Amino acid sequence: MTDFNFQPVAPEEPPVHWVCPEGDGEEHNGSLEFVTYMATQHFQTVHADLPPLETSSADTVIEAHANLTRAVQVNAAPEELAALQDAVLDAEGVEEGDPWRQPIGAQDAYPLGAIVTHNGGTWESTVAANVWEPGVSGWKDAGPGIPNWVQPSGAHDAYALGDIVRHNDKVWQSDVADNVWEPGVFGWTEIEEP
Repeated sequence: MTDFNFQPVAPEEPPVHWVCPEGDGEEHNGSLEFVTYMATQHFQTVHADLPPLETSSADTVIEAHANLTRAVQVNAAPEELAALQDAVLDAEGVEEGDPWRQPIGAQDAYPLGAIVTHNGGTWESTVAANVWEPGVSGWKDAGPGIPNWVQPSGAHDAYALGDIVRHNDKVWQSDVADNVWEPGVFGWTEIEEP
């Protein structure tokens, strides 16, 4: 790793010049040292809540840029996947509210938030790339009125604190977050129908 002391040196014939933003009026070359210096200054300005960088290096800046690029790509992946799934469903002529059909795989799976009808009910996908049958896993009742309780299969379709469901001809409200329990067993309070 190469450390730099960030003392700008004017090259004999610089390909690019910048005027120092600190206002010293000096022009600086487009060297890696200067770019590293500017990146360090920008980082410390943007992230004033973090301890200051004592030294920086080209390797540190390159690694930070690579990490930021990866984070941006990872954060964008769910939206890109949903857009691709929507495009596939559109190409197949599948519209919101159509009857559910068994996906072949991730390429034609239902995206998060997709609405389908199945077995007389209306369902909303609670997971991305949903290939499961509504009522089994990854879907919540999206029909009119109070939804019927469906056994969650994990955190992706657990009930939130305050959710209201119908179960065994009674109306229940979840008393806990991430509730996977059956109403009447734990984590639910029977309430009057609103």
